[in-house]
Amino acid sequence: MREKTLALAGSGLIIFGTAIGTIGGIVNAVNYHNMAIDLWFFSNLALLMWAIGFVKGWWNKKLSVEWIAGMYLIFTIMNIYAIAMR
Repeated sequence: MREKTLALAGSGLIIFGTAIGTIGGIVNAVNYHNMAIDLWFFSNLALLMWAIGFVKGWWNKKLSVEWIAGMYLIFTIMNIYAIAMR
């Protein structure tokens, strides 16, 4: 029971953290930098808590890594777009 509860908590943190981080990146890309900073605060906090649990072995590693990879894929695409638009 405890392991399932921890796995669910880890999944929630990674989904929340990556979703808010990605939304913050999109908001930043359309020149609302201060709003993006506010969003990234909550994303960074959730992802920090997830990272601590990941190191301690509390979360489902496969789901977690997929969400992080997806977030960075979106960030990379947004960066390529921003570089091309300069």
